[in-house]
Amino acid sequence: MKVLQVNVNAASGSTGKIVTDIKNALEAKGHECVIAYGANETVDKQDYVRICSETERKINAAVSRITGVNHGCFGILSTPKLIKLINRENPDIVHLQCPNGFIVDVFRILDFLSRNKIKTVVTNHAEYFFTGTCGHSLDCTKWLTGCGECPIYRKETHSMFDHTAFSWRQMRKSFSKFQSDNIIITSVSPWLSARAAKSPFMGRFRHEVVLNGLDTSIFHLHEIDRTIVAKFDKSKKLVLFVSASFDNSPDNFKGGDKIMELAREMPDTQFLVVATHNKIVETMPENVVLWGRTKSQSELAKLYSLADCTVIASKRETFSMVTAESLCCGTPVVGFKAGGPESIAINEYSDFVESGNLKQFESSVRKFIDSKINKQLLSNIARDKFSKDVMTNGYLKVYNQLLK
Repeated sequence: MKVLQVNVNAASGSTGKIVTDIKNALEAKGHECVIAYGANETVDKQDYVRICSETERKINAAVSRITGVNHGCFGILSTPKLIKLINRENPDIVHLQCPNGFIVDVFRILDFLSRNKIKTVVTNHAEYFFTGTCGHSLDCTKWLTGCGECPIYRKETHSMFDHTAFSWRQMRKSFSKFQSDNIIITSVSPWLSARAAKSPFMGRFRHEVVLNGLDTSIFHLHEIDRTIVAKFDKSKKLVLFVSASFDNSPDNFKGGDKIMELAREMPDTQFLVVATHNKIVETMPENVVLWGRTKSQSELAKLYSLADCTVIASKRETFSMVTAESLCCGTPVVGFKAGGPESIAINEYSDFVESGNLKQFESSVRKFIDSKINKQLLSNIARDKFSKDVMTNGYLKVYNQLLK
């Protein structure tokens, strides 16, 4: 079996690690895998093919901002290059992971795959494959009928023009040409899969759920690191918030402002914020510590292991790596209902409340930090669920189903 994966990046970032894990798993079983990508650093390894230069990607992004079309009508060099690569490699399956990020014309690639009857797996990491534009449609349901007159199109496209209806029609047209036995749709959470199945043009295909996997040799319950413990007050419970960026301005998408409100309501508890970028617009409570970016994934795993509870406050998440990582390190999770997280979490060790209900949020956090959790048992259960081996075996099963 030969699989050609298409993703925005390779070997780095969450989806970059996923495509690399799949490649390694395939090759370990005697199969072949090629990764086509177009962003971030170039990977100088066999069967990693860069299809889009950084210069072209910037041009594609500019075209997108002018036209208001996020996922096509650009890529005049990269799109033919990818098509040529597919023809040359002649894979049994083409797996579209995250071909966004202005690397290729998604509409044209889907059209090419369907017209040539190439077996295809499409993975929903976000929602744009069935919305045509938005990665997170939040409470909007216009993608069920055709989009247009979008209230947030400027935020989503950074354009003066609302072409969300055009993008939706183009995505529908691209998927409409697939024969149902030539494509399988996978999603990274049960919640996201249920939404994709409601799509007017994606609903007729077969849908499977394959949870994202992590390296459980890193994300597991670690022994207490004395150098880390020394930086905290041992007499107080520790609540952890992890995000790529932390912003405590009002109504932030990741809910940084809600975490600060929670900290003010729980002055007897320490709050640790782990984020690469921080944007502080209000005075923070004294019981909040900004850790910054961790030096390694191992350091992050040690912080998860040390915490009594991890909190998330996002408006929407299609999966939530933070949820999976925390549970694998033996630490329960509390958050607002955001879609993906509550559908992948382990119920006994997590709680998700209505968005914005700070009273319920605080009550759930206190419940977990005051209870005696068997962290090793939780870690064992979570690692059996979220390991990268479970993920790669899930995709291998999907590939075999498609080839039948």
